[in-house]
Amino acid sequence: MSGDVKSNLGQVESRLKGNTLRLYWYMVKTGRPVAIHEAQRALNLSSPGLVAYHLNKLVELGLVNKTLGEYEPLEEVKVAVLRYFVRLYGFMVPRYVFYAAFFTALFVIFIAFFANPLSIYSWFAATVCLISALIFWYETTKIWRGRPF
Repeated sequence: MSGDVKSNLGQVESRLKGNTLRLYWYMVKTGRPVAIHEAQRALNLSSPGLVAYHLNKLVELGLVNKTLGEYEPLEEVKVAVLRYFVRLYGFMVPRYVFYAAFFTALFVIFIAFFANPLSIYSWFAATVCLISALIFWYETTKIWRGRPF
């Protein structure tokens, strides 16, 4: 994170809301330079002027650079809801999905291979895995519903 953005993180977070956040989300998700009309179509915004306004806000905040009619994200700043997501092959995925998948797989493997005969330790381990998986799936769903796009 550059020093400029890092020192003004509070200001960046306070101004990165609504359509500006949606636009920044889209740019981080694609990971490549974006033109105004492309962003307008992708976000279903009413006019190119509105997109240009939000892109200029991102330039002022030091998150985006304008070159030859396209806007390129300089860096990914983890503010607001972006803290809970990871970019994976062009998709924004909630961080907790990895933990949820791990505990779900662990529960399935444990039940399939190690639960026979069922002892008190087997029940305890299976219960811990299941409860952990349910908590992480709940958190993943909650974060997914709160995404800006």
